[in-house]
Amino acid sequence: MQGNVKIEREDNGKKGRYVIYYNEEFAGEMTFTWAGKTKFIIDHTGVEDKFSGKGLGKKLVMKSVDFARENNVKIIPLCPFGYFGVMVPPVSVKQCHFERYCNYIKN
Repeated sequence: MQGNVKIEREDNGKKGRYVIYYNEEFAGEMTFTWAGKTKFIIDHTGVEDKFSGKGLGKKLVMKSVDFARENNVKIIPLCPFGYFGVMVPPVSVKQCHFERYCNYIKN
C-alpha cells in the first residue's frame, strides 16, 4: 500500500471513533461505545469505496486492539468487520483475529 496513512482517536467517555486518513483525505472510521470502564463495543467500521482494498479497515480495528492492550480493557466487536473482517482465512469465530492475536475479545 502506497500513501500516507494517519489514524486519529476521538473519545468523549461514552462514545468515540477512530478516523483514518489516506494522503490527508478522510478514508473511513470505526466507531465504538463504552460499556463500563473496562470494555468498549465496536459498533461500526466503514471505509470509503475509493479506498477499499487497501487494508484501512484492518488498520482501524488494530489501532483499537493496541489501545485495549495498552489500557487493559476488553473489546466487544459487534460490527461484522470488527468481528470477522480481520480473520485470515475467515473460517470460524474461534479463529477470529482478536482471539488469536491478543485475547481482547469479550464473549
